Amino acid sequence: MGQATVASSPSESVERLLRPAEVADMLDLSTHTLKAWRHRGEGPRYKRFPGERGEIRYLYSEVLEFMRSDLHGSYAAEVAQRNPDAEGSYGGPG
Repeated sequence: MGQATVASSPSESVERLLRPAEVADMLDLSTHTLKAWRHRGEGPRYKRFPGERGEIRYLYSEVLEFMRSDLHGSYAAEVAQRNPDAEGSYGGPG
């Protein structure tokens, strides 16, 4: 997958827009999962273009930001972030 596409003059600078299939490939998941995330308000931010088909596109930078967000250094840190009231609980079945 390439980087954001930037033209030679500032007036032509445009960030690359990715189709859902490209984003799904980047994240190693299905386009169905991306669609489910959009319906639940999860995943990378996206743009729906007006029109009958309402094409979906993702800014390359938004996908990268999503991939970098919520990185965890350990399982304990991940559980603590999901459940801040756990206080030492590993989050497994009780």
